[in-house]
Amino acid sequence: VSDFSKQRIVWSELLGNLGNVTPYGCWLTKITQNTQKPEDVSIEGSALKLDQVLSFVHNLQLDPQVESVVLDSTDQKTLNKAIVVNFKITMTKRVAGKDVQKSKP
Repeated sequence: VSDFSKQRIVWSELLGNLGNVTPYGCWLTKITQNTQKPEDVSIEGSALKLDQVLSFVHNLQLDPQVESVVLDSTDQKTLNKAIVVNFKITMTKRVAGKDVQKSKP
């Protein structure tokens, strides 16, 4: 049971953190946890500009609870006559007990 609770994501905390780091003009459409590797979270969304996607990735990388962030894909689509950038990101949450200090540039 203790191993299970260490791997469990506190969704209210995760969603709150994602809301805090999501830039204006960027919105999330799907968030899923990998059942085989619970620390991995897939994030899908859209943005008005690619710069907003890159800013979101950067903001996630600055979070001390995040071990890694990978921008898996981007593509442009038309949504209600506006061009938007769809994206997919894989974020790996830091596992409890691991070092949470991030190196400074």
